Amino acid sequence: MPNDVQKRNFFGLGEIVSVIANPGETVRSLAESRKLLQEARQEIHESRERAQLPATHTFSPLPGFFPRPAEMQAIERALDGIPSFTVLFGASSVGKTALLREVLSRDTYHVLHFDLRIAGFADISSLYMSFSRQMEQYFETLSKTMEGYEEFEKESWSFKHDRLNVERRIENGGAAVVKTSDIARLMELFQSSLLRYWQFEPKGTESSSESDTTKVENSTPSEGERKLQKNRPPAQDVSEAGPSSRTVNEKAPEQSEQKPTKKMPVFFIDEAHKLPALIKSIEAMKCILDSMLVLTKQDRLCHVIHATSDSFYQTWLRQLNVMQHCKIISIGDCSKVETRAYFMEKLLPNVPERLQHGLEFSSLYEVFGGKLAHWADYVADYVNANGDLPVKKSSHFLQAHALLNLQIIHASEVEAQPSGARQPPRRTSTPRGFKIYSPIPTSMPIAPSPTAAEDGEEQQADIPNPSSSFTAIQLLKVMRKLTEPGVTSLPYFLLCRELGVRAVDDMVRGRILELRWMETVTREGSDAEEAYVEDIRDSVLDGGEGHSRGHGGGGIPSTKEVMGPKLVPTTPVMRYAMREVLGEYGIDDDDAREGEGERSEYASLSDVEEY
Repeated sequence: MPNDVQKRNFFGLGEIVSVIANPGETVRSLAESRKLLQEARQEIHESRERAQLPATHTFSPLPGFFPRPAEMQAIERALDGIPSFTVLFGASSVGKTALLREVLSRDTYHVLHFDLRIAGFADISSLYMSFSRQMEQYFETLSKTMEGYEEFEKESWSFKHDRLNVERRIENGGAAVVKTSDIARLMELFQSSLLRYWQFEPKGTESSSESDTTKVENSTPSEGERKLQKNRPPAQDVSEAGPSSRTVNEKAPEQSEQKPTKKMPVFFIDEAHKLPALIKSIEAMKCILDSMLVLTKQDRLCHVIHATSDSFYQTWLRQLNVMQHCKIISIGDCSKVETRAYFMEKLLPNVPERLQHGLEFSSLYEVFGGKLAHWADYVADYVNANGDLPVKKSSHFLQAHALLNLQIIHASEVEAQPSGARQPPRRTSTPRGFKIYSPIPTSMPIAPSPTAAEDGEEQQADIPNPSSSFTAIQLLKVMRKLTEPGVTSLPYFLLCRELGVRAVDDMVRGRILELRWMETVTREGSDAEEAYVEDIRDSVLDGGEGHSRGHGGGGIPSTKEVMGPKLVPTTPVMRYAMREVLGEYGIDDDDAREGEGERSEYASLSDVEEY
């Protein structure tokens, strides 16, 4: 054994020889090792930066927000009640997002927000990833911001590991896409986490409850004190019991402040009508909507709010058997009093004094109504134009005027065809009619055929017809009715019976009319003026002469006669543009109201009486 120790050991000599023989390979391996170390160091640095980024869920109020007490109170009442599925309807630029941000910015709510204007998903896979990350951040933020809820960091791990399992499955050559079952499992994880959140009691609440019981026991009066209290006069009882009750009430807020209040989760999707265009799978959408109903109506774990500016989103939810379980809140334009306050307090102080004489509220209100966004845009353009900007040269009026003329001209192409070819064909190679993009499909296949991929006709049947289904005469007739004195809206169902469902719906899709399924929270216009107009219209409708003159033989009843959904112009400036377009077509006088209008300069139209 000692002899073996004295022998020379050549271990590692081969590596030394290889390094000396191949110096280039050695330098290359060292460079690769250095590069790998730099990449690892950069990943660690980026992960630390990512961890420091705050994940904000609640909204911050918009700067310069103009309060609307009635709408805010309606939203607050919906959120203060039991958890529900609420659909917030309202036209574009009416202030839905601003109202929700103002209410949801309070500390009592914790929001999972998805703005589909800049949607972070466009298919089922990205939808799953977006939902999973938001839910993970929700419970991670909950564990860091609320005292005693540190254990809920483990709930965020469940979403993270489920997402990692799906990513590994895709990377390993498994399913190429995320399935509906993955969405269902994700929503089930969210349900169980919310259930544990509401059942969880932070550490310290038990000790505080025990201390409360000891205080109550110590504060109970003895038998001698009870006898003294019985012998006291009533007035003395009240006077002496008051301070003790006040001290107890003063201690109660202090004890409640020590306990962290649970925030109400709110699942908010803005511009929700874009969901059908982003997610093509009906099964996936049905799974998501059903799970939202379970979270609200059944388990009452969170509020769900869908804000939309598309009236047909209600029909789409009805087809999926969801709408009957939802609450509806309809947001309209401001009243005349609110609009005047906005004009005097927000807009007029920013206008130079030498230009203020050209801004008369009554004349501007006739054009822009209670649409505050249009008021702000016009006043800004008016100041930039140094006061030389008539209303008929404003941007919003020109757009409304151009849209009406485009719709009439393109609709006249269908009307100019022979009577046998008046019905638009099922398919056409050249689009006719002025169509506007709508994310809501006109016909939704609830149960797709298994042979739909092989049958080309079934695939093309779902493509909406590019031609207009209403004629120019029908559109002019509706415009004439909406511009009559005292007529603010038209009944949807009765107009569908007269003109056809497709014709009326295409007017809504063409951004000419807005369909309101229920009355708005705030009544638009002046309440006193509207009441006066309604009284006059009622008295006229009682007489035969006033009835025939009021309707002009059109057969479309007024707003007062029926209940149900109503049709109004999309904006007040659209109603104003309707009057101008009718004047251009020569049907703005009483003779034209009877169907004897002149022919158009822009399109070849038939006589009104021929319809």
